[in-house]
Amino acid sequence: MKFSKFFITCCENVGCTNAELSKAAGVDASLISRLKNGSRTIASESKTLMKLSEGLSLLARDNGITEFPKDIYQQFNHILAEDLRRESQRLNTFSHNTNSIFEQLNISNVHLSKYLSIDPSLMSRIRRGQRKPADIDLFILNLANYLKKYYFSESQRAFYAKEFGIPFEELSYANFPDLLSDWLINRTLKNENSISHFLEKLNDFNLEEYIDAISFNAIHIPQAPFLLPTKRHYYGFQEMRTGTIDFLKMVATAKKVGTVTIFSDFTIEKLSEDVNFSKKWMFGLAMMIKRGNHINQIHYLDRPFKEIMLGLEAWIPLYMTGQISPYYMRSKTNQAFCHLLFCAPEVAALSGEAVAGFEDEGRYLLTNLKKDMNYFEKRSQKILSLAMPLMEIYMKEQAKQYYNKQYSNAEKPGNRKHILSSPALYTIPDALLVSMLDKSSLNLSGKDNVLQQAAALKQRMDTILNNYRVTDILSILDEKEFSEGPMTLQLTDVFESSDIPYSYSDYLSHLEGMEAYKRSHKNYRYQTAAEKGYKNIQIFIHEGVSVTVQKSNFPNIVFVIKHKRLCEAFEDMEFLIRDK
Repeated sequence: MKFSKFFITCCENVGCTNAELSKAAGVDASLISRLKNGSRTIASESKTLMKLSEGLSLLARDNGITEFPKDIYQQFNHILAEDLRRESQRLNTFSHNTNSIFEQLNISNVHLSKYLSIDPSLMSRIRRGQRKPADIDLFILNLANYLKKYYFSESQRAFYAKEFGIPFEELSYANFPDLLSDWLINRTLKNENSISHFLEKLNDFNLEEYIDAISFNAIHIPQAPFLLPTKRHYYGFQEMRTGTIDFLKMVATAKKVGTVTIFSDFTIEKLSEDVNFSKKWMFGLAMMIKRGNHINQIHYLDRPFKEIMLGLEAWIPLYMTGQISPYYMRSKTNQAFCHLLFCAPEVAALSGEAVAGFEDEGRYLLTNLKKDMNYFEKRSQKILSLAMPLMEIYMKEQAKQYYNKQYSNAEKPGNRKHILSSPALYTIPDALLVSMLDKSSLNLSGKDNVLQQAAALKQRMDTILNNYRVTDILSILDEKEFSEGPMTLQLTDVFESSDIPYSYSDYLSHLEGMEAYKRSHKNYRYQTAAEKGYKNIQIFIHEGVSVTVQKSNFPNIVFVIKHKRLCEAFEDMEFLIRDK
């Protein structure tokens, strides 16, 4: 029972008016009226609640009502606590589901905020559950109107109907707001957090194991080229898969080695439904890479967010070879037609299209005719010129370029948030770092590199902290937790192996150093995560600019993501913070 309903029942049992209770309790009559109609709430264990309880008890005695509960104050508190729990659960469900919708439909915070006439930062906080809309019902109604205007295509309506659990034909403009409201507040969406799933996969990924699993080192490149007729057509989705594998075979066995451009805006989920094709696709790409080809992969990101992350998960292992350059298209390309273009200059090209939603009726052409190749090579260059780099990828060989970028980024405006597996290197006391390095197995050159880059990192952080806030989020372990999962020194930023373990005393000394760093840098703070983070991953969020994901081993690699939608998804990640 809600507090407002129970409060009304108590007043009716006593037989008092708002004015009578106001006089007996010393509480304004207008507040009593608002408490009854639910437009106001009251804090449990507050002085006002005590006054109301005493006022009702006094009026009950005056009116000779002997059955009025003597523990009314305790009952009020219990009901208010239940109300608070239900409202908190309702808000958590609402924020989680709202965030999931944003992910699935690829909605921009800025675009929706402009439509709703609210600040984009407020929209981000609503998605994280840090803020509640002043009027949730009005917010949902406005959101429904926005979705009907911008996100109500046939495929999007199919998505809604599936989540609402109703037949497609029963969904209409008229009933959409009510269905959406029930969905957001009372249900758990069927999709999982795509960013978290992606990071878990990346955290656990081991390139050496992957190479063994696909027998990369044992891949045999045939000496004789894979020959097909100079021109072949494929019809339908299944034949398109055959054409794709034929293209990969031609490129992997060709004498010519060069740069291959790959673009497709077909639905990834439909392609991945055929597990056998997915395996052949990845194996064919591995053959091309082993042969020495470089791949310009142009991703199409105007998709549901789950599809985006599914595609990136598949490509991440190949990114780690250093022979993939990822791009993305800035504009929509598949509103009426889906397109495919794979081009290996002077070797072969695969091109095709289909009406969006009817991919199984498409037609695809695989050719190596010179006249065709001239056309498709120019077309692939034009598409590449319209694309933007999706991310920058750095390994130890590119360390110098990475450091140069870090120096220039330190001057760029924006607050920073770091999700760490262990205390940041820039907070470690110098003496402790030297001591841990002395005990490590690193050679002299490696130790000097760590010391040099740690000093440079501290300088960059000083530059940032002079003007902008930096928040580190990490779990802090007690001795028992530490013994169950010891931590290692965070060296991803200096491209050295992060297998230098802390002793527990070293760990405590670093935590003391982190606290001292906080005292000496007014714009620095740290928060204690309620759960352990990703053991092999550090995430550095530069708000409004980029997200850097560093993997500490297998291999040590850095991804700098600048795509706006992906960055927003990282910024909106939820982290449980332990109360101090």
